Amino acid sequence: MLLYKFYRKGFLSDARTAELSERIKAALPALKGIMTEKVFFVASENDLVGRELETLKWLLRNQHRPKEFQQAPFLSGEKVLEIAPLLNFETADSTNAVSICQSCAIPSITRLEQGRRYELLLDKPLTNEQRKLILPLIYDKMTEAYYPKSLDTLSSDKEPEPVAYIPVLERGLEALIEANKSYGTGMDETDLKYYHYLFTEVYHRNPSDVEFLDLGNAFSEHSRHHAFNAKLIIDGVEMPFSLFELVKATLKNQENNIIAFHDNGSAIKGRPISLLIPSRPGFPSPARMVQLLYHYVLTCETHNHPCLLEAENGAGTGSRGRVRDNSATGRGGVIGSGISIFMGGQLLIPGYPLPWENSAWGYDPKVESPLSFFQKATKGDFYSANEHGEPSGLFYAESYGFNIGGQRWENIKPIMFTGGVSFVDSRHVKKNQPEPGMLIIRIGGKAYRIGKTHKYFRILLNYILI
Repeated sequence: MLLYKFYRKGFLSDARTAELSERIKAALPALKGIMTEKVFFVASENDLVGRELETLKWLLRNQHRPKEFQQAPFLSGEKVLEIAPLLNFETADSTNAVSICQSCAIPSITRLEQGRRYELLLDKPLTNEQRKLILPLIYDKMTEAYYPKSLDTLSSDKEPEPVAYIPVLERGLEALIEANKSYGTGMDETDLKYYHYLFTEVYHRNPSDVEFLDLGNAFSEHSRHHAFNAKLIIDGVEMPFSLFELVKATLKNQENNIIAFHDNGSAIKGRPISLLIPSRPGFPSPARMVQLLYHYVLTCETHNHPCLLEAENGAGTGSRGRVRDNSATGRGGVIGSGISIFMGGQLLIPGYPLPWENSAWGYDPKVESPLSFFQKATKGDFYSANEHGEPSGLFYAESYGFNIGGQRWENIKPIMFTGGVSFVDSRHVKKNQPEPGMLIIRIGGKAYRIGKTHKYFRILLNYILI
């Protein structure tokens, strides 16, 4: 396998470069500025020559600045920090890029990852202590890594762990309790008792560790449908409805309801619109004007805990995940406009004290301060949505922290709410039903724990287990 490298100068706007410089300067006062470049790592089965190489260069370079692209780095020296994705899994960007390359007659490319390089403008050499302070400001340790030496391969030396089984049939509920602690799945007593019943009384087998982690995602606090549909008992009296039935009872106007409680978003009846569509979707063809019925879609979610730990990426993944929900409604929705809400504690802006703020109140240094949350989460949300092509059409922010009756009342844990109004073609409202023999692909697990795929898994869980 051959690895090609291509470099493109400057991947941040002037405003974002200045912003990042200020953040780094807080940890490194001697910093005079930063310079950036993007590096593309291209893995190919064969030599890229002639038309294939020229096509690849055309795809990677900025067409408005062709001279700012070359196969040698623009930045060099010990003050350059190189960030690239973790090697043990292929990124979504790589999957899309490889697909584009293959469509452009470059079939030998198997992986294409993007890295970032930062040169710190300093008078003195960069020390290891300074490097440790700066790195958390420029990369996400969950998906990326700092590489002291530039990559010369995209292959990982990590070997997949063998599948292990949790001995539920032999040791009962105790085995699930131990697995819950060791894997950090955060299941409560109700979850564990349910899974104990499921595998001992229904399936009569031991769950694998991979399956156990999947269940932790599928029935996380995002999607507790098994609990919402359970019997509701209050003070020993069984109610005539489940919690989910109570929530659904608010949906009175069935004539206006198109999608509710069974997809990525909810939809109400829309109206006919005129638009251009391809004569043969999926193929080069002339466009034609048609009149179609498009329904209105709304989907929302919060990303509070991720924003408490890492506000910019926490908000960015929240809005991107919600954009995915809009796009995945029915058999495919159309992106519209975003809604963003941010609520946090007192700001304590340096040099700008406000009369109701109390600077003596402390905050955990391991998490984002309220001011940092508002600064980073707004950028993470807006950048990720706008870069995907969705403008933010409605915005609300609230800082709250008061002393009331001698007690501290404050939004210490922030609230990041993201919503989206979009549309879905009436012909695409219902998803196709799964059928026996279909292959199911799961993303995540022990190697890369993510929570967004639980929505697909929940729909197909019964087909897998039965």
